[in-house]
Amino acid sequence: MNENKMHSYEVSFRGNRREIYCSSEEIRRGNRVIVNIDKGFDAGTVSTSKKISEEEAKNLPKIQRVATQDDIERIARNKEKEKNAARLCKQKIVEYNLDMKLVSAELQFDGGKLTFYFTSPQRVDFRELVKSLAGIYHTRIDLRQVSARDEARIVSGVGPCGRALCCSSCSCSKGQKEVSSQYAKDQQLSMNPTKITGNCDRYLCCLAYEEDVYLEAYTRIPRAGSHFTPENRTHRGEVVFVDIFKERIQVKFYIKNKDEKATTQYEWFNLEQIKAGKVEEPKNYQSKGKENGAL
Repeated sequence: MNENKMHSYEVSFRGNRREIYCSSEEIRRGNRVIVNIDKGFDAGTVSTSKKISEEEAKNLPKIQRVATQDDIERIARNKEKEKNAARLCKQKIVEYNLDMKLVSAELQFDGGKLTFYFTSPQRVDFRELVKSLAGIYHTRIDLRQVSARDEARIVSGVGPCGRALCCSSCSCSKGQKEVSSQYAKDQQLSMNPTKITGNCDRYLCCLAYEEDVYLEAYTRIPRAGSHFTPENRTHRGEVVFVDIFKERIQVKFYIKNKDEKATTQYEWFNLEQIKAGKVEEPKNYQSKGKENGAL
């Protein structure tokens, strides 16, 4: 096998799941493919690709084939079955009086497994529901409880920015680190919940994507809330705004006049002036964690 002919492909599945597979065949982005899974075959769509070595390919699952016309027709039939299965499952949830909300139903390409995704504020005893569904569909039934973020990823939608939700459109959402309120503070955003939370009522995923840029900038310039004493001055001021792109800070000073009345003054300081002055970081700063209201 020629090393240069091996490719890795990111394959997107129903519910916006993504996995990496390999193949010696060149497959275009957007093509439907049939892939090997633990127990049977599933269908997905190629989203990205890159060349890899034969050694790298050894640890990756294989793409079985590019979907044929018969495969595509079967995928369409499966979608209709999923709609019917979701409708029936909702009826059964009401019948068994279960405290759960069905998000979606997903039928494996070969029909070997039918997965129901649901949310619930607590653990749910759905054993009777599984038995009932298995008796109707005569296949392996998997009920999977998901988080609010996962529900948004599966259902998808449009975020406040006008683009598709990050969790459903970006492969980097897999294994994403926990997002906390400190990220919004680092990025000097309004702490209004409607401004920094997404459709899932959790902190916006994009806060995590941009956080590293701000943290890197804060190794050179102080963050908002710090105290700054300029060179050759005795009084200090408070940093009220940080411009990480121009690497400058805006500082608020309280200056007393001859009548001992305090007036407020705002001044900008560039990177050279910051280095020459004295900076005192806020004592209560915490970089991350649940103590900062992680969601």
